[in-house]
Amino acid sequence: LEGRIKGLNQLRAQLESLPKESRSKAVVDAQVEGLATPTDHMLKIQLTKPFPQLLHFLAQPYFSAVASEFIVPFADARGEVQDRPVGTGPFQLRRWKRGKLVELERNRAYHTEFYPMTASEVHRAQGFLADSGKPLPFLDGAVFEVVRDRLAGWDAFLARKIDAIQIPRERIGTTVIQEVNLSPELTSNGIRLVVEPTLSFYYLAFNLLDPVLGKNRALRQAFSEALDHPHWILTFTGGAGRAMNTVLGPGVLDSASRLSGNQSAPGARLKTVAELLAKAGHPGGKGLPPFQLDMRGSDEFNHEFAERYAKDLAQVGVRLAVTYNSFEDYLEKAKAGKLQISYGGWALDYPDPVNGLQLLYGPNHAPGPNEANFNSPEFNRLHEQLKFMDPGPARKNVVRRMEEIVIQEVPWALGYVPYDYRVHHPWVFNFRPLDLYPRALKYFRFDPWIRLRYTEARP
Repeated sequence: LEGRIKGLNQLRAQLESLPKESRSKAVVDAQVEGLATPTDHMLKIQLTKPFPQLLHFLAQPYFSAVASEFIVPFADARGEVQDRPVGTGPFQLRRWKRGKLVELERNRAYHTEFYPMTASEVHRAQGFLADSGKPLPFLDGAVFEVVRDRLAGWDAFLARKIDAIQIPRERIGTTVIQEVNLSPELTSNGIRLVVEPTLSFYYLAFNLLDPVLGKNRALRQAFSEALDHPHWILTFTGGAGRAMNTVLGPGVLDSASRLSGNQSAPGARLKTVAELLAKAGHPGGKGLPPFQLDMRGSDEFNHEFAERYAKDLAQVGVRLAVTYNSFEDYLEKAKAGKLQISYGGWALDYPDPVNGLQLLYGPNHAPGPNEANFNSPEFNRLHEQLKFMDPGPARKNVVRRMEEIVIQEVPWALGYVPYDYRVHHPWVFNFRPLDLYPRALKYFRFDPWIRLRYTEARP
């Protein structure tokens, strides 16, 4: 919100000048030009300039209302209250064991709200409107357990000790058929599958300030084509992902997302790489120095991906050295602009193209998030235009052109979008957990009689 709400920057400067223990009271007493409450149930916001993404910000948990009379008496020594969660949502905290569990109970003072009356045709066909018009929430409470051993959690789900869970990557291959169907063993027990794309994506970034890569687009294309997407996705997700053909993934407003799999055989793929190397002026890799790939982790998955990539490149005469960084070391290198080829990733803060395309906006070069140091005048101009456009056909055309520029210039080798594979037992209804929307719990419904029937029928 930097510079977007009248008077907010001045408040931040004022708070930073105060001792931390005095800040909570200063927040309560503050008067901000761009914020007003004409009534007890209305917040009026005055912007310094158009900001179409504001609605996304207002939907985030950190914009939840917190009663001012709570802030001062319960703030800690730093003037903060996050360790004493209080809000206005459908549930309130009953019990919290750090690192172990969170137990919620229904907020009896929650305002009147009803289950939605409309849905997409897909979700209508899946029965998501069966509870239309009924008061929310349905649950009296919920318990979230932290299970550090994924496979132990999976076994607990199969034993009906857990109502819903994400399928561990180690079990995707044996439980999911053709990407969208559960195995007969699970479906015979009434277990249901929910598949949703996440708002995260992964890629390889090429530093365009590099004297070799930055000046040779065909060479960047060769590195991009050398990626074996099925192996990449299988390595990191167990198969729970889709290859990207555009910069933005599904679920992003006005994106032209197309997801598929790179199914070309290794021989055909590497033949194309060899042709691109020749086009780049380096047939068989002749005249090329060794290249450096920086990974953002050192576990077995990072090793498996990087070693396979280096092996494939070696077959066409390209030498690739790999450094396995801690995430902190990786970030330091990225901020210093010292990466040549790097394993990049991003989780969208909100489902708007501005949030994803900013990663390639020229002024965001290192130490900013543009680790490729991509700087296209046309892309930059369109990004400035995009920030002030409302969703619709005109903005979609701008996004499409920006993605075309990225495809043409290859600052990234496009990677994949992880998918969220979750299962639930037949006594759980309206189960559709979403990235960036933690309030979905209010829609979930639990039928104890169905659970009893399945439990009693179990041999």
